[in-house]
Amino acid sequence: MKKKTAFSTLILLAISLPCAAVFFEVPDDFATIGEAVYYSGQGDTILVHPGIYRERLILPGHDFLLVSDFYFSHDSSDLYNTVIDASDFAEEDTASVLTFVHGNSRATVVSGFILRGGHGFTHESGRTSGGAIFITGSHPMILSNVITENESHYFAAISTEFSHPHIANNHIYGNQANESGLIYFGYDSDLDEETIFEWNDISQNYGPHPDWPYLIGDIIYVNPCGVRIRFNRFHDYRGTWALGGLFYHAWGELVGNRFERLTYEPFPGADTFAEIVHLYHSRITLRDNLFLDCLVSHPAIRIQNRPQAVPCQIERNWFENIRNIGWECTALNVLHASATIRDNVFIQCVGDIAGAIGIFFGQQGWRATIEGNHFFANQNFWQGEYHAHTSALRVTGTVPFSCTVRNNWFEGNRRIAVDLEHYSDPQDLDCRENYWGDPSGPYHPTQNPEGRGDTVGDHVLFEPWLTEPPTGSNVPSLPFALSPQDWKLEGAFPNPFNSTTQIRLISSRPQPFEVMVFNLLGQRVRRLWRGIVPKDSGVSVSWNGRDEYGQAVATGLYFVVATPQLSSTPHPKVCKVLCLR
Repeated sequence: MKKKTAFSTLILLAISLPCAAVFFEVPDDFATIGEAVYYSGQGDTILVHPGIYRERLILPGHDFLLVSDFYFSHDSSDLYNTVIDASDFAEEDTASVLTFVHGNSRATVVSGFILRGGHGFTHESGRTSGGAIFITGSHPMILSNVITENESHYFAAISTEFSHPHIANNHIYGNQANESGLIYFGYDSDLDEETIFEWNDISQNYGPHPDWPYLIGDIIYVNPCGVRIRFNRFHDYRGTWALGGLFYHAWGELVGNRFERLTYEPFPGADTFAEIVHLYHSRITLRDNLFLDCLVSHPAIRIQNRPQAVPCQIERNWFENIRNIGWECTALNVLHASATIRDNVFIQCVGDIAGAIGIFFGQQGWRATIEGNHFFANQNFWQGEYHAHTSALRVTGTVPFSCTVRNNWFEGNRRIAVDLEHYSDPQDLDCRENYWGDPSGPYHPTQNPEGRGDTVGDHVLFEPWLTEPPTGSNVPSLPFALSPQDWKLEGAFPNPFNSTTQIRLISSRPQPFEVMVFNLLGQRVRRLWRGIVPKDSGVSVSWNGRDEYGQAVATGLYFVVATPQLSSTPHPKVCKVLCLR
């Protein structure tokens, strides 16, 4: 049973105890949320019970809790049945569902509602922004809401300026930007405070054109502002421009986010493009993010014009099956910037100039360190043809530069895996101490014609190379690698066998595996195979019953062990084979 507080008692409490927080209930104590907010004071709680409330709220400057029953019950039906609908106020200048303009701090919390029907805040230009939520000079917490069916010219869901709110655990979908954009964080120069945007779910939002209903513009636009964008999921939508975020003179971090199945959809008759993240003159750290099954027309991540003194940190990100239908590199482009690119994974990225990474040095002083990364099965493919461009790493320079490539693992990359293009005095690219997919090293037609690893271009220093995959690399610890349910080791056939048996590996995602044979004492008999298992089609591995030295093994029971290479907890699988002599 909920404790009811009579309105008259609340008024007496407010008069006699001016510093005490008060608990209001809607519709029990007030018929509308707006009325309860108006009579509330510092630290009060407004509890809203299920219902559809046709209101738009211009929130006062004191701090309070505005919550539905979901805030206490954690029952999703309380959230989905408590709706603030501002559609009746579409013609008003202030028509967002929630408007914060009076300096609230993060002690103000709004949680547990469906926020819909907003039409944004009208600016002097006559354009609207912040369809659902408009915030200026305030810093509230917006937690666990559904933000949907809102509309404005720009930034149909949220628009903030001179603010650093905390926005978390919201589901944002089905909003319409009549010109461009979904979320805006801007004009907050406070270096000690940052906007926090975390654990939100963003799916399909829309534009105004019935024949092309996808969102035009940036999903998140930051200009200029400090942000921490963490652990969000951006998934299953189509559009143009920055499908994840455009950061302009911003600072902060982009950590632990998932960008899945984002698709560039060209706008008919217009010169449009699509990236996922664009950092321009920004000091943003990218770490532990997943980019999976995306189609772009420009690089998935572009880092441009970053201050030389502070290299961009790009660490432990996972890029898989990113396809670029344009002419640039696919996963990561560093343009007029310094960068440290460490412990990332690039699998089956397909583009023209470079499948995975392209770096351009156009001014002296830029530098790049590329170490501990994994490059597997990347391709350079454009307009239906494989080109002689680079599949894994391409470095281009018009001036002397500093770029070191160390302790990386290259395997199964098509055509030329690593190449250097230099338009001034020739300079070599330092790629020593990398593993190229085979102990014999990389293939180069004159410098290492016996190499069976990935191919390298001219002016690439590759000696000495590693004869085994590098150890100690910090593979992303988030659940991006294969789980045991994602792959299987099929039993050997024939089994028992006398001369040769076949073992088959099947994986739902392209990944590197190692297959070895052990005896009953746990001793390694032979490494059978190491390489990339392609998606779904699988790989067959044969064993002729011989050990590492070519000697026939004795009759007995043996164990074939398959292990995925990109996992901190690899979970090997085993099949038993019986050899009969």
